[in-house]
Amino acid sequence: MRRLLSIIAIAILSSVMLAAQDREEVEGILSRLGDERVSLHYSCTIAGPDGVDITLEGTILAQHNCYFASGAGLAIYCDGQSRWTVDDECREIYIENAVGVKEFLTDPAGWLGSVSNLNLMDVTFTPASEDDGAFRFDTTGLGEDWTIVDLR
Repeated sequence: MRRLLSIIAIAILSSVMLAAQDREEVEGILSRLGDERVSLHYSCTIAGPDGVDITLEGTILAQHNCYFASGAGLAIYCDGQSRWTVDDECREIYIENAVGVKEFLTDPAGWLGSVSNLNLMDVTFTPASEDDGAFRFDTTGLGEDWTIVDLR
């Protein structure tokens, strides 16, 4: 079940970036990732498979090929090579191979057509940082009550 949540989280994140009414805005954001760090808040509605709309909101921080996204009770860290999907409530972490920001540019689960009312807010750019710690999740300090599934 949690594996499914990880897949859905990436699909939602992809859909959020792809579904912007102003595609130029998203392309502008993506074009600046090499030189700058971008942070933004998003909200959107997704038509659920049972016909019930799901409202999502969260934040994204991205730089170069790395990103951090939070929303819907999950936090996703990606350093461009590995992705950590963290569910604090269930105390579970899935670690998988990743392709970085390119994950935003696909629609693996076909959710794109179900996204509506997308808002990108508080978009800010700051100089790129050498510190990429915001894009990695350190599991070494977790207690035994955490389940860590490493699929790399």
